[in-house]
Amino acid sequence: MTAPRVRVLDLAAKIPRPAEGVRIAAIDIGSNSIRQIVADVSAAGSIRIIDEMKAAPRLGAGLSRTGRLSAGSMRHALEAVQRMTTLARQLGAVRIHVVATSAVREAENRRDFLDLVREETGLEGAMALAKQYAAKVKRVYSIDTFVSSDSPAETTRFAHAPLGNGAVIRGLDNSAVAPPAEMDRIRDIARLQGIPLQVGATNGGTDGSDFVRYGVLHVSLSWPGRYSHSPVEVLDLRDLQALERLIYAIAVSQN
Repeated sequence: MTAPRVRVLDLAAKIPRPAEGVRIAAIDIGSNSIRQIVADVSAAGSIRIIDEMKAAPRLGAGLSRTGRLSAGSMRHALEAVQRMTTLARQLGAVRIHVVATSAVREAENRRDFLDLVREETGLEGAMALAKQYAAKVKRVYSIDTFVSSDSPAETTRFAHAPLGNGAVIRGLDNSAVAPPAEMDRIRDIARLQGIPLQVGATNGGTDGSDFVRYGVLHVSLSWPGRYSHSPVEVLDLRDLQALERLIYAIAVSQN
């Protein structure tokens, strides 16, 4: 524990606080890895990355077999989140947002893990965020990978979004169904901007679905990827660029 604290204090001394805007941190708890980004967000919406941190506690190990998160994986994941929270606070982040993906959502004992994170770090997840802000929000877009079946060993009957054919709207996953009218609106925006776009269905889910219960429109936007949650994940940079253009086009659209 001593080495990370020394590193954090050194970083904090060297990185200036934002003159305007706000410094925030985001922690993404995945099935295998946990990632944090600390960034300055200006009043105009520009983002400057201050620090990144990654750990691989394999929180979802054995989940498909037992339906539960193991005590060991929860302990390792909690330790990683604690280190990241300490780093973010010592770097001056005034807000820390944490989200968890399908490994936590699908586990029978997910509440045990969430309670541990809340008790040990004071962090709240997307459910608390939705409860606080949903009344002020019309639309929510989750940005996540689309686990595509575009590989030699898989059938194309499900989750088929070929790499190189553009960004993907997750029309259906385990957590939400994208509203048809909103999908049509996004496709119209993409067509007017010449942005290649696909629509597909896949497993898993995103935290934006927590806003749906409050009447907020929610759509997940993705890039197609092969071999997700493995050391050899594959994507096509053209798809990532299409997604970047799509996000910008949606953000500046007037309808």
